[in-house]
Amino acid sequence: MQSVIEMLYQRLRFLAFGRNLLSKLFVSDNSLIQADILHVRHRIKSLSKAITLSGPAVFECAAGIKCEYGYRDSYAHNAKDAYLLKNLECNSITGLAYLVDDKVIATEAILNRKRPIGFVRLPLRKSQLVEGISYLANERNFYHFITEDLANILLLLRNNVPKLRIVLPGDVTWKAQLIKQFIDEDRFELVRVPKYCVVRQEYAFLVTKEPFDSYIHPFSIEVLRSNYVSRKDEGQPSKKLFISRRRAPSRDIKNSIEVEAFFEDLGFMVVCCEELTVASQIELFTNAHIVAGAHGAGFTNMLWAGENCRIIEIFEKGHMNFCYMSMASKLGFSYEYLTLKDDGSLSLEDIKI
Repeated sequence: MQSVIEMLYQRLRFLAFGRNLLSKLFVSDNSLIQADILHVRHRIKSLSKAITLSGPAVFECAAGIKCEYGYRDSYAHNAKDAYLLKNLECNSITGLAYLVDDKVIATEAILNRKRPIGFVRLPLRKSQLVEGISYLANERNFYHFITEDLANILLLLRNNVPKLRIVLPGDVTWKAQLIKQFIDEDRFELVRVPKYCVVRQEYAFLVTKEPFDSYIHPFSIEVLRSNYVSRKDEGQPSKKLFISRRRAPSRDIKNSIEVEAFFEDLGFMVVCCEELTVASQIELFTNAHIVAGAHGAGFTNMLWAGENCRIIEIFEKGHMNFCYMSMASKLGFSYEYLTLKDDGSLSLEDIKI
């Protein structure tokens, strides 16, 4: 029953009739309204405090990075705000929150102003009570967890938020490793809850989110970068890395064995990030000066690389994701990309090292 509900939710959530249907099925109080705390904060009883974590920023693409797929060479980021709310029920999967005292759903209009969704109260398992001040870190992808949840937590702590209880749904060993890698243990406490549940939080921080997640807020990159650079060891030899996706479920290169052998002959180390611990990945990429591979979450590790790193990303034909292009540009790195042929293979003649 649980899996059927979750499948229905994921399939229908982006369709207008799906939103209406699910609202009628799963929202227990028909008087609930969508609420954007940014606009109605003075009428929300649950709001304890609002904090501006970082100011607005304008991103300008680094010179030389061009893309025929419509990449924007400039982008205006809003300020990042955090809202401390009391007595919330949060969905462990979506992160959407129900403000119990106000009988209001805090929709994605709070987190993402472009894509509001009007329901959250799926009939999941019994509520898990979390006392004190907490933050629900529910992003499951390596890239999104680092650039959104981890960055938000670091920004909250930078703004003198007291010891934070970080709520982690499901089996999240790698998330715990990341948090411990970046944050002193006296600043946080990990709270584990079931993957599928309603998290009842006494006090919780919600942080505004970028409308387009391919364009990471510059302050998120800055806080991740500065926090790690202050901890890393210098003096290791530089490396050339090729990120393999042979063990990944998607976006592998058809002639990957041939391509990897080609890069190895050029002195590259072939790595499968999913086989490495978080600490090993960070240590490996700290000293990288060239990183190449097919598009995937492993490129998030460029955040730990030294200055003047060169990024070579490989895309399927007709597919383009700007997140690592944007990240490389904000880090001041050299960036270029290659495109696979129609049959999914990479022409070795296209590789220029």
